[in-house]
Amino acid sequence: MWLDEPMGSASLYTEVTPREPWLGGVRFVDADVLASLQEAHVHCLWVNVTLQPRRPLSYQVEEHFDTALALQGDAPDEDPRGLDFAASIACMLLRAQKSGFHHVAISFHNLTKFAQGALGPDDASALQHLARIAQDGAIALLLRPEDATLQAYVGTTALSEALLPEGAALDTGRDPIAEISETIGIERAGLWARQLSQAKGPQPLSSLERLLTEAYLPLASAVALGTIDSHMRDVCEDFREHFVRSYTDAFSTFGAAAKRPRMLCDLPDWVARAARLHGARHTHLLYVSKLRWDLGQLLRARLEQRLTGKGRVADQTVLWSALPTTTSRQLDVLARGIEALRTPTDDEAWSEPVRGRTAETIRRTKVGTRDIHKLDIVDTRLAQARNRVMPALPDIASELGELTGRYIDALPNRSLVAIFGDHGFAFDRNGSAISGGASPEEVIVPVLLILVGDVH
Repeated sequence: MWLDEPMGSASLYTEVTPREPWLGGVRFVDADVLASLQEAHVHCLWVNVTLQPRRPLSYQVEEHFDTALALQGDAPDEDPRGLDFAASIACMLLRAQKSGFHHVAISFHNLTKFAQGALGPDDASALQHLARIAQDGAIALLLRPEDATLQAYVGTTALSEALLPEGAALDTGRDPIAEISETIGIERAGLWARQLSQAKGPQPLSSLERLLTEAYLPLASAVALGTIDSHMRDVCEDFREHFVRSYTDAFSTFGAAAKRPRMLCDLPDWVARAARLHGARHTHLLYVSKLRWDLGQLLRARLEQRLTGKGRVADQTVLWSALPTTTSRQLDVLARGIEALRTPTDDEAWSEPVRGRTAETIRRTKVGTRDIHKLDIVDTRLAQARNRVMPALPDIASELGELTGRYIDALPNRSLVAIFGDHGFAFDRNGSAISGGASPEEVIVPVLLILVGDVH
């Protein structure tokens, strides 16, 4: 929507003099008054932003804010752009308070020149967020007088709302079941069933992982979709029961065993080796709770479409979840490493996934001594889908692709991103998602390695 009114409303325009006491809010001041304010408020943290063309305003504000904190002796964030803008600003305000600054002022020196006639939706949205927290008194937002009449695109409307009558149903023309079937190649179900039937006796780990990812897990998805006959379903269930017994027995030895499958405690070292192999300068761990194998394949397809020109899916591998297959258990394994396999801790030591709108935010969190980013949207969408989980998977993958794609867009070139699950989920008799068991659907999760930029 195009806003005909100037971005700064009359109620926000305030004449400022150097003698005025500190107040948060949005203000339009000239260079002389700004310099006087800086002299009068020496105990304020001043974030003076000079914008560079063709770079998002939000990233540049984060960079200037982080630099201002670093100049005051505060350790800079490893990756200030990993969070969404609102969470990043909130984090930096907290860092400013811990550094002894009770006031923060953010000033823009060349906003009108940067906009070149009008601010785009993303830049206007970032500035609106700063204005909201300024009006709450958290910061002072200082702009130049000429910025008051700058035009800005603000607000968006879904195309369906713009084109369809109110209350009309949106027909996407897409069959989610057909999309899943196409992704997993369901026409090969007979081949998968034969491979599982012929697999007798102990299997080398590499062979077992191929059997799971190339035969059992696709066949299990076909069973959940209800698109195969009873014989193939029986083969799948027999294999699942055998796997549950074998994995439950073997898992008790993993704390002392010299050989075991790759688990979350092994992931950071494996990603570091992959980064050296691909010549990456930065590594990032993006933890997606309940990213089971088939959902991971749908996500991979979305990212391969979205990352054209920005990056590429460089590799994919398998992780095995610890028992029980709950998020708290996997977080403990990631935090304490191999010791967590020997002496499990109480599940209540780790919080449950977040719900609501917060679940759509990629959050920085500390797991043990390691900073990672975490996304809980799958858990929320599974709860909303209830007993219609399988048809909902393509839409969940699309949302995941958009959220993770934005995260990747914000990273510098020569970065390696590992997008990984903690555990998967199976289905109860009603078709609702459940987890905590030892079935392959709950145990086997993907790791997608994304190379950002032109990295060879």
